[in-house]
Amino acid sequence: MVVPRFDLAVSGTQLAAVLRRVASGRAAAHPEQVAEFQSRFASWLGVEHAIFLPSARSGLYLILKAAEKIGRAPQARPEVLVPAWTHASVPAVVEAAGWRPRYLDCDVETMNSEPRHVPADAWDSAWAAIATHLYGTPCDAEAWVREARGRGMFVIEDCAQALGARLRGRRAGTFADASYFSFAVTKNFTTLGGGMVATNDDELAGAIREMISGSARGPLLKPAVMGMAFRLATNPTVFSLTVYPGLRLGWAMTGRDLLHEAFDEPVRFQAPLNGVPAPYAVQSWLGTQCLPGLDPANARRAAAGRGLHAALRGTPGVGLPSWPADSEPIFMSLLLRVPRRMKFMHELLKRGVDTSPGYLRACNPQRGACPTAESVQDQQVHLPVYARLSDAEVKQVADAVRAVAAMLGVASEVPVAVHR
Repeated sequence: MVVPRFDLAVSGTQLAAVLRRVASGRAAAHPEQVAEFQSRFASWLGVEHAIFLPSARSGLYLILKAAEKIGRAPQARPEVLVPAWTHASVPAVVEAAGWRPRYLDCDVETMNSEPRHVPADAWDSAWAAIATHLYGTPCDAEAWVREARGRGMFVIEDCAQALGARLRGRRAGTFADASYFSFAVTKNFTTLGGGMVATNDDELAGAIREMISGSARGPLLKPAVMGMAFRLATNPTVFSLTVYPGLRLGWAMTGRDLLHEAFDEPVRFQAPLNGVPAPYAVQSWLGTQCLPGLDPANARRAAAGRGLHAALRGTPGVGLPSWPADSEPIFMSLLLRVPRRMKFMHELLKRGVDTSPGYLRACNPQRGACPTAESVQDQQVHLPVYARLSDAEVKQVADAVRAVAAMLGVASEVPVAVHR
């Protein structure tokens, strides 16, 4: 049995329906489906406004520009507080919107940045803070709102990896002035690209909508075909017979994870000159179809993640994540910290467990400024966690990790991150 690194959150039947509409030129037909999806998402999340967009990046950009437009971004405070440990597109969007990122260190076990990581002078130089929920684990968004708003700051929740996670009973994305979500292909909920902005602020929502152009544009056939290819490739039998041998061959020939490199996302972001385009109606239809199944799928995903975490607790040489006791993480993956991670990943693959080094990194340009983020950069391995992961597969993954840790003798090389 071979365990792929991820699974697709939509069915082959749903993908086929999307492909038929795209191929027949009807991707933008039934524009009322966009409003329906937005309304249902807002109701599910528990907010007044949900605005469907082509990507999470465009969502962050529009939040920043809309906040500026309605007078929430004073020019005397030119910075935005950003986690150092994030996807590089986040600070790129901040810069494209005309602001300077101020990087924050993170907690070694959750990888989230909290108010305690903010240098004293940064509170006075920043007008906004991005409170980021990484890997499905909520940060303390409540503390972020309390600390930042007390200083007159605007707070944004980055929920790109936390759709459905909860903190103290509330869904991530309902604490701050605005939040944004990602519906990319590999997420726990996908519209084959796209994202959502959520807010209870009528004025902010109106300013965001004014910056959305009236028509959808951009390629949709490629992500739809790619989604169908992913659906087929992650079928256990297909993966074992095709993708897995290719991965093994790639490692043997290059010593690298070629699949990871092939899907690494560009970090650049170019400010849209003619407004952000509207999403395609067929993407809204897909979102509406998938939304009722999100919470049950998240529950299965979380059960697999907790089971895998419990099975690996106490494994010598393996650093495990943690999460706040009053939170309900959704486990986008289970993040390990191990020495010699590329060797560790290769050995796991030999035992039928496909993993990833992840796409986040320490983005702070000044080395030494964020020691925890910098120290874990070459230690992280993402174990597969998804809704259809069986108990047998959880056991296989855990057994493989323990076996590799013992074989490599990493007990004496326990990764110790620098705490700040």
